[in-house]
Amino acid sequence: MKPIITGTGLWLLFLFFLPACEKPKSIGADIIPSEDLLSVQFTDTMEVEIESRISDSIRTDEEPINMFGNLIDPEFGRIRTSTFTNFKLAGSNLFLGDSLSLDSIVLKLELTGFYGNYSDVQQLEVLELDEKPIRENAYYNTDSLACKSTNLIHASRTSLKFNSDSEFKQTLTLRLSDALGLKILNATASELQNNENFNEFFKGLYLSTKPIAQTSREPGAVYYFKPEGTISGLYLYYNGKIGGVYSDTLSYRFQINEDAARFSKIERSDIQGRLIEQVGASPSLNPYLLLQAGIPVSLFVKFPNLHNLFPVAVNRAELEIPILTEFMGADAKYQAPTIIQGKVSDVNGVSSETGFTSAIYDVDNKMYKVAVSSYSQQMINNPSLNYGFYLTSLNSSTNINRVVMGSRNHPTRKPRLLISYTSIPK
Repeated sequence: MKPIITGTGLWLLFLFFLPACEKPKSIGADIIPSEDLLSVQFTDTMEVEIESRISDSIRTDEEPINMFGNLIDPEFGRIRTSTFTNFKLAGSNLFLGDSLSLDSIVLKLELTGFYGNYSDVQQLEVLELDEKPIRENAYYNTDSLACKSTNLIHASRTSLKFNSDSEFKQTLTLRLSDALGLKILNATASELQNNENFNEFFKGLYLSTKPIAQTSREPGAVYYFKPEGTISGLYLYYNGKIGGVYSDTLSYRFQINEDAARFSKIERSDIQGRLIEQVGASPSLNPYLLLQAGIPVSLFVKFPNLHNLFPVAVNRAELEIPILTEFMGADAKYQAPTIIQGKVSDVNGVSSETGFTSAIYDVDNKMYKVAVSSYSQQMINNPSLNYGFYLTSLNSSTNINRVVMGSRNHPTRKPRLLISYTSIPK
């Protein structure tokens, strides 16, 4: 059987023999007929079909970051986030002591950041769970668990600002109701024997803030915290005897460790008259593209005419999607997702789990630049597989970052596909 040299193989052979074409050019310059010479070409006029699509849900359980808080986004609607979590004993057969009396019970959270206006006061809400989260279960941003109705926040801490002077707080310390502290302090030996018994006795907490009012155009914020941090946990402070010796400075930390079941709930409402309401409606006319983590809004992209370039070898292909900075809010508080990732669509239009590329936000040029060289070459060679692809925010379940971009209908900031390629003789 004779070997077959494909277009890619021919291009590699060309690169191998390229040094022979360098100076001196007076010798052998006409050995290859001029009509057979390979040429590098460029185009930025290929059609780009792109639109925003809202996903049903995203899995949020056991992530390294959880969320709580409320904000009203002028373009993406009212967003409320909350966390459901249980707590774990550090070991087994916990013995708190004898002749016990409560000092306080405190919830501490290691804050890692925020989205929105952190200087706005929010009304905190902490409820005891009536339904136990299960570590082995999958939980999504649309899931919820039954809770008791009493807010456990101590009367002295119902309202809270998340800044000290001009600095964002690194730790949130919330004194909870003495009723919860007494419940745990008076637990039986069986209820403190192991984590299985303890989580049946005390199923965990729900943490959020109450809905905020529209006091300005951009009120409120969502807060991120690290559940497995060295600070996060439920702290019981009490007095009692250990080994017959009285102490008034006893304490115990119930951890949110890797075995703790937890997830974030993320809700959207109040979308009337906002840009998010336009997603899915007349994409061929909409001048805007929207993308958001948390409550997933993704981009669906297709290059319908790539096959017209065949046969070529793609040297470089890059999709540019310009960001519209006028929608980033006052002081650019609504930062775009730092990295977006691509997933190839299948014949049914469903995104596969295999990521094929990623893009980093080009801060200087205010755009995403998505490397699609390999993908473009595959679609040129195999047009029957050109079902498009999705772009989503990386780590979408641990933040709510969002961005507004220009669509193909925008007057000045349209997406472009830039392709540098080498023609291959047919």
